Amino acid sequence: MTVSNAFNNKKLEGGNNGRDKKFFLEFLLFAAIYLGALSVVRNDIKKLAEKISDLEEKIENLNK
Repeated sequence: MTVSNAFNNKKLEGGNNGRDKKFFLEFLLFAAIYLGALSVVRNDIKKLAEKISDLEEKIENLNK
């Protein structure tokens, strides 16, 4: 049996399907966690930008 035939037979039999499925599910989990954390950080940055803008406005009003 040649290497390519062994590879093709393994693909037809399912091969590392369980390991691939586990990796894919773990990847999706970590991607979801990353995107969730990114969303929280973006929301916090937006709030900080609004507070900075308000403080700049108050400082300008105090300097008048």
